Amino acid sequence: MAGQGFYNENSSTQAKAMTPAFPYLEAAAGAIPLNGPRVEIADYGASQGKNALEPMQLALNIIRQRQSTIPIRITHTDQPANDFATLFGLLQNSPQSYLKLFPETYAAAAGKSFYTQIFPPASIDLMWSSIAVHWMSRIPVPLTDHIWSSFARGRPARWSLSFR
Repeated sequence: MAGQGFYNENSSTQAKAMTPAFPYLEAAAGAIPLNGPRVEIADYGASQGKNALEPMQLALNIIRQRQSTIPIRITHTDQPANDFATLFGLLQNSPQSYLKLFPETYAAAAGKSFYTQIFPPASIDLMWSSIAVHWMSRIPVPLTDHIWSSFARGRPARWSLSFR
C-alpha cells in the first residue's frame, strides 16, 4: 500500500460503504459490560486511520455516556507493512482524533494479519472492521445486490454479538 497518507486521501468510497453498519456498532458498544478494569477495542484493518475516526467516535460516545472514566484502549491492526506512522500522526494531530475528544482513551497498534490470532482469547470487548470484505478468502453467503448482508436479498445473515 502506498504510504504518506495516500489511502487516507483516496478512501472516501470505503468511508461511505461502512456507514450502514454504524447502528450495529453502536448497539454492540451499548452492550459492553463495563465492570472490568478497562475496555478493549480492536480495529481490524485500520490502514492509515482516517476511516477509523468516525466509527471509533461512535463507539466511544456510547461507552462514555454509560461510564465516563473507565480507561479505553483501541488497538488498530493491519499488515506489518502498513503506514502506521501516518495512522499515529493522524491520531496525534487531527482535531477529529478520539485521543483529543475522549479522556482516558489510549491508542495502540498491532502489525499482524487478522487472518491470524492477534489478541489473547476473551480479551476484546468490541471489534470493528471498516471495509475488509475484499480480503475474505471465500464468500460466506451468496448475496445478490449489496455488499452488506443486512441490506442484501440473498440468504439472511445471522448476526451474533458475544462478549467476554
